[in-house]
Amino acid sequence: MGKLAQSHQIQAGLYDSQEHQLEEDVVSTKVTNTRLEAQLTATKREKDDLHSKLQQALAELAQKRVASRNLLQSKVQTLDTALEATKEEIDHEFVDGFSATFEQFQAVYPDLDQSKFDPFKVVVDGKIVEE
Repeated sequence: MGKLAQSHQIQAGLYDSQEHQLEEDVVSTKVTNTRLEAQLTATKREKDDLHSKLQQALAELAQKRVASRNLLQSKVQTLDTALEATKEEIDHEFVDGFSATFEQFQAVYPDLDQSKFDPFKVVVDGKIVEE
């Protein structure tokens, strides 16, 4: 075999070796690509699941916010009603106390003009006037 034939044979061997290496690289790249695509799919699925859970949590939070607001509004209304009832009770107690005192005053001074007395008037500069 001549030198030229040997040279061609060596080059052919190198090409075969390089081709084989390239084929291995292609197979390795395809395997890596398949693995990465599987990871991407899993990551997308996880992202979708997390997004769904987030949407559900936000919806639950909105429902709880509405329920809390309704509960607070109900409590405020109950307290407002109780406050008004307490104010009325205080007014009645005040008027009842005034009436009891006024009855005692009438017993002591029966001839006094009673028309000027009112539990909701005040004395200003020695005169009884509207509050």
